[in-house]
Amino acid sequence: MDYFGRITHALQDFYSHSNWYELKLAGYSNGQRLLDESYGYFPELAPLQAIGKTKIVSLESGFKDPITQWGRVDGWEVDSLSYVVSAATSQGQRIGGLMTGEVNGFLYGAGKSIPITDPVTKITYPGFDHGGLAGTISGKYLGPLAKDAITDRYHQNVLELARDQVQHEFVRMVCLINDKYGEQGLKQFSDLFIRSDQQAEFALLAQKGAFSKDTLALAQSLNTLTDNEGNDQVIDSFFADWDPDVVPVPETHALPDAIVPYAAQINAGQFRWTSMASVRVQRKLSQTPGFVGSQIEHRLQVLDGGVWINTNLFLSDFNLQR
Repeated sequence: MDYFGRITHALQDFYSHSNWYELKLAGYSNGQRLLDESYGYFPELAPLQAIGKTKIVSLESGFKDPITQWGRVDGWEVDSLSYVVSAATSQGQRIGGLMTGEVNGFLYGAGKSIPITDPVTKITYPGFDHGGLAGTISGKYLGPLAKDAITDRYHQNVLELARDQVQHEFVRMVCLINDKYGEQGLKQFSDLFIRSDQQAEFALLAQKGAFSKDTLALAQSLNTLTDNEGNDQVIDSFFADWDPDVVPVPETHALPDAIVPYAAQINAGQFRWTSMASVRVQRKLSQTPGFVGSQIEHRLQVLDGGVWINTNLFLSDFNLQR
């Protein structure tokens, strides 16, 4: 069960570091509450493909032709207040764009998301990052996608979704075991992972065929109720202790050591990037095939006692462009 918790970490984190909940509030989920509510193998989230019964597609860089089942999309917009990403299609539909916070290297995010435009300011951004101080210093577009802390907007809502998705994954796992190994497989699973005082109940469910895909699909409406009522009803009693009734401890992200000395000024907005000719960057790029000419570097400065102080941090350290 320890490994089960580890492999479902990505799904738990998904709700805290994506705009899924915001898209759901905006009505793009068509009543689908969880990222996936099926009982077979978890489907691939392919770019621009509809997610379940929603009007939401996943966004990432690299796809060649922006065609969805609702028509062609020529550009994506972000609402700077709600952090809903959406687009108008060639068929006159409005669809939602799912984005998660990237995590890559020194800073969270490396600009690999699809560009999105604020329709009010007309500014185009490279996408969301993981959230937090690293996003602020990078100069990238930063919305409150990170909902780890108790004080974050929608924290409790996404905590419930994460809990319910993990419960659903437990049922999915049992269903897959039943599908491949039958009743004997369920018996072995019960001996290993089900509490002794509940093994008789589990065996009774198995004998009634409660873990077949057909039975689970019929019960699906019971498994995707509104917030606070999303326990998987198929084996509801097994989740009696899973609800997070205690106040969770906020998750924090460790800052890169190089940023720590300037954290106070950055959080206060007392920083800026200054342009300078970069011998270091020229030397680095000169080793790259096809490199011609020089490049301007940007150094981070922080305000200290009314004086701008040079730091030893440069945009090229973060693999970012101003």
